[in-house]
Amino acid sequence: MENVTLGELSQTTLGSQSDPTPSRLTKARDLLISAQKGQNLKFASTAGAEGATAILIRYRRAAEEGASDHNLNLLAQAATTLLQKEIPRAETFLALADVLTVVTPDEMEVVATLYEYVNDCGILLSDRVKRCAGAQRRTVEALVPRVFATEDQLRGVAAGLVRTGLVELMVVYGKVLYAPSALADRLNEVIPLGACGVGNEPTKAGQEDPLRAQA
Repeated sequence: MENVTLGELSQTTLGSQSDPTPSRLTKARDLLISAQKGQNLKFASTAGAEGATAILIRYRRAAEEGASDHNLNLLAQAATTLLQKEIPRAETFLALADVLTVVTPDEMEVVATLYEYVNDCGILLSDRVKRCAGAQRRTVEALVPRVFATEDQLRGVAAGLVRTGLVELMVVYGKVLYAPSALADRLNEVIPLGACGVGNEPTKAGQEDPLRAQA
């Protein structure tokens, strides 16, 4: 399988625009086409075509399993970046896909903000603990109350992110700190985290905080 285009591979895995495909696959295909911005990449080698096919099959699976538009959009962005390579790194997409199919908009906002501040050149302290502490303080200032109604709500989302592997928890002198992980570094290579903020509205006064409701 040589000299095959991404469009041809997409038709095989996601169907063509004229096919009566299920609505979720139609949405997934449209998001991927949009992310490609008119490019129709060609894979000259069998290895390149196989890597691209593996990415598209995992992307299709996410759509079939009911991934939200938000999650499909993240997957489409990651896939498009990796498909730019002569031999796409399917293993990278497979590792990130398990996270990108479940991470919520609020969680992406937290990861993106923490990542930005931890790596801010203005606070590149040699002491990682101090850097993470400063990033966490700035994250609270940036997202409360713009995105989250309270600091406790933000911390609840950050704690939930530990399950995804994008954030790691540190306990320093009894203080809990959340910091972007090595997996977040890998994600940033395919989706610049600074572009992932979604600016969700905070929980309105009088509404029950869903995080507290689950406690």
